[in-house]
Amino acid sequence: TNWEVVGFDDNAVVNVTDLVTETLNASCGGSTTLGGSSSAVSVDGCIGDETITLAGDAVVTGDIEAAGGDDTITVSGNASVLGDINVANDGQDGSAADDLGNTVVVDTTGSVGSITGGDNTENVTLLAGTVGDIDTGAGDDAVVWSGGTTTGITTGDGSDTLTITAAAYDGSQALDGGDDLSGGDGFV
Repeated sequence: TNWEVVGFDDNAVVNVTDLVTETLNASCGGSTTLGGSSSAVSVDGCIGDETITLAGDAVVTGDIEAAGGDDTITVSGNASVLGDINVANDGQDGSAADDLGNTVVVDTTGSVGSITGGDNTENVTLLAGTVGDIDTGAGDDAVVWSGGTTTGITTGDGSDTLTITAAAYDGSQALDGGDDLSGGDGFV
């Protein structure tokens, strides 16, 4: 089915398969899974604590914006996000200022263009797949890179934790902890 904008009731648990849409507005405070051979230009969260999952062969050709709240975004199966997973952008309701921190898990045979965090705690786990830059922004962030590839990781100001066990790490990837000078001010 082809739609321009698809949205769901607040706090709903929704599983969508083989949907083609321009914009998917995730269930505020709920769980939204885009699976099968679905395609969306953008997926937008809101002020609630959402769970957004891409599975199967789903593709987001633009960005995922999680917006406010404490959100969890998972990219699994063979799913891909060609743009950015931005956990601190405005989403469907302009609630970026109400962002509380987020979790992003990438465990796909597909790819993610980039991951961008905000000023709160971000937890990013790269298990499989190809990710461009990971930039968690300021805040006390944690990044675990145990599989897949990335071009670089920037954690910004804050007391950050970076764990790398991925075989793909060869020293050529950029690793930057912001302007931190010691463990007391967020040394990576």
